[in-house]
Amino acid sequence: MKSQYSTLSDAVLDSRVPLRSEEEFRLGVTFNAKLIGCGSVPRPNSRVEIVAAMRRIRSECRSRKDKKRKVLVRVSYEGVRVALSGRCQSSMLCVAQHPIHRIFYVSHDSLDLHVFSYIARDGNAFKCVVLKANKQSVAVNVVRTIGQAFELCHKMALADTTTTHTNTTDTTHTTDTLTQPSNTQMESLLRDVDSKLDKLAERVTSLEEQITTLVLKVSAQHNQHNTHLNQLNSPDSLLSSPSNTNNCLIADLFQPIH
Repeated sequence: MKSQYSTLSDAVLDSRVPLRSEEEFRLGVTFNAKLIGCGSVPRPNSRVEIVAAMRRIRSECRSRKDKKRKVLVRVSYEGVRVALSGRCQSSMLCVAQHPIHRIFYVSHDSLDLHVFSYIARDGNAFKCVVLKANKQSVAVNVVRTIGQAFELCHKMALADTTTTHTNTTDTTHTTDTLTQPSNTQMESLLRDVDSKLDKLAERVTSLEEQITTLVLKVSAQHNQHNTHLNQLNSPDSLLSSPSNTNNCLIADLFQPIH
């Protein structure tokens, strides 16, 4: 991420421009300037191409005799906003607005230190905005302030990344801590269930043995009953075991005669 904007590094520190606070960038730092012009440029591959694009736009505007318009350049951590000066805030027409992370390059012209410009990615193209300040010190101040805003946004992005990583780590640790008691409770419940299942299996085995014994006893009694019935119904049992009535008749027949 930082390497994409290395061309801004020379605009960060300058002994003539004090370091601004985060509060200033939150509210926005405003400068008075004049808009020379703006236009699309090919992707710059070197500092020479960037300066050439800036001078080309300035030359084209001069050849068309475009009138320089008064603008307010507002630099904040949100980005750079160029708006036409107006009597009230609502009447200010925005000419260009780009987030800090889309600004590719910012510098002043070495041939005319009153002139400064920045190049930003605008969709799939690159746009160059050329402006002029009344004083060289103002032009330098704008360039350095944009560089400081970039550095602030870069630090904020790193801080957010670190905070997010820390929060993710803490959340994972907390989740693991909360999960450990739950796992212990589940293991205890599983042990209780296994113990109860073992006891239930023992009772089932005992009941099966009792049922088997009872079935055997009933079967034996049934067999004995059937055997007894068969003996009573057989002819041999009738001969060998005369009834009481027949015994009485036989006894009457063999009574002595008086």
